[in-house]
Formats: sequence, structure tokens, C-alpha cells
Amino acid sequence: MNCGQQNGGKAILTFDAGEGQTAWYLTMMEKDAPEIVKESIQKGSFGGFGPQQGVKVALATAFDRWPAAIKCLEATPESQIFERRQADRPKLLRWSSRRTSRGAGGRVVLMGDAAHPMIPSLGQGTMVTW
Repeated sequence: MNCGQQNGGKAILTFDAGEGQTAWYLTMMEKDAPEIVKESIQKGSFGGFGPQQGVKVALATAFDRWPAAIKCLEATPESQIFERRQADRPKLLRWSSRRTSRGAGGRVVLMGDAAHPMIPSLGQGTMVTW
């Protein structure tokens, strides 16, 4: 199932990961995140696999009007939910530099997502979003 929906700063993306598995993303603005997520961001414990107990229920509450999101949450053990913080950045006007940010010599060229960061669903050519 390739499916994408977005509404009010929230988004869901699901896609076939092969071997009968589905990969999925639930995204929202940090200001709208459940308190358990905001607290883990402030503590520095947010991110990676195996979030603290209760995040699955908090996400189900936040996405209670999204049947596809609820199905994904119900089918996924809490220990297999991966948290990742994402942020938009303004586009870079230059992708190369002859100096590092510390003034040291050297040449750096940014390529791919380093030069134009975006959410994973937009960086994957095989996914469809609408």
C-alpha cells in the first residue's frame, strides 16, 4: 500500500517494505506533539528504537481520526517504533565552500539530502504522497 495523507501539520505515509512488512511514518509539528514526546525531547531521550512506555497510546490519541495510522500503531510493537526528529531548513544558496565554518582550509561540497534536506517521504522516488 503506497498511501500518503496530510492535514493540519500531521501526515501519514505507508509503503510496502517487502517480505510482508509495511514501513510507516506519522509526522506532526513539535508544538502539537503529545506531552510524553515533548518531555523526551526536553530530556534529550527522544530518538531511536524502543521509546518510553506510553508513546504508542499517545500517538493513537493524537491520530485518532486517522484510521490508517491507528492500524499501523496497532500492528507495531511499541519496542519497534523508531522516533526521529526532523526539521525544515532554508535552502542553501551555495553548496560548496573553500573554507570550513571554523575558517580552516579545505573544500566541502554538499550533495543529495545534505544540500536540500527534506522529510523521508519526499526524498524517496518510490513513494507517492498526496
